[in-house]
Amino acid sequence: MPTLKEQVIAASQSIGINKIGFTTAAPFDYLEASLKEQQQNDHSSGFEHKILEERLYPELIFDQPKSIIAIALAYPTKMANKPARTGAKRGSFARASWGIDYHDILRDKMAQLIDAIKDLAADDAR
Repeated sequence: MPTLKEQVIAASQSIGINKIGFTTAAPFDYLEASLKEQQQNDHSSGFEHKILEERLYPELIFDQPKSIIAIALAYPTKMANKPARTGAKRGSFARASWGIDYHDILRDKMAQLIDAIKDLAADDAR
């Protein structure tokens, strides 16, 4: 019988998630010095969670977390419906901007994965 992790990986593939990773929810305190240095030197991208302690200590956000699951989706490589050309080529759009906002797609895939995990783990995941 496949382990729960193997079942979650299989479920993620059937949902259309390209990559999935697992790690412990133990504190990431070993990153604190480098993350503070990054902030002090203005080397942040602006997309990071603003409260550094919540990035380092998952238990500040979640109730008794044991694991962290991360997913990744590949950007499309070809446009389904290319726009008509109206003259000279003047630039291109980033693949992240093609189609539906990828935040919405990620939210939907995560919701599907959460439902699948709840079904697979039964009462253990609640």
